[in-house]
Amino acid sequence: MRCQRCSGYMVQEWFSEFYDRRRGDHIQGWRCINCGHLFDPVILHRQRTTPAAPMTLDT
Repeated sequence: MRCQRCSGYMVQEWFSEFYDRRRGDHIQGWRCINCGHLFDPVILHRQRTTPAAPMTLDT
């Protein structure tokens, strides 16, 4: 798998669910070894369901 940002190599990793560590929930995701970009099911879901913020130009 290649990184969406830099086309670097992605490696599989397990991430802890920070909201409830007592349950020991972990999700599988990907991390770019070149730029550190993270990709997991939670990030993918939020990208698909959250509209992009409008860009503004500072003058």
